[in-house]
Amino acid sequence: MIPSIDEDVATEEERYDGFYAVCTNLEDDVATIISINQKRWQIEECFRIMKSEFQARPVYLSRKDRITAISLPASPP
Repeated sequence: MIPSIDEDVATEEERYDGFYAVCTNLEDDVATIISINQKRWQIEECFRIMKSEFQARPVYLSRKDRITAISLPASPP
């Protein structure tokens, strides 16, 4: 079998070039999800600072109340 490119599929996929797809379990409207995603870098930066300043180790949580409790201090105002 000789590998080949399906030109029809490639042309269809070109429609999505430059777009970034987000998969989420949030049930909010699209505008709210986009707003949360745009602020994600601030939350990640807060965690990065906390980890470096406090020399924190990874934390693995599964209970929703504990995940919420650790996320709130890192959320930007």
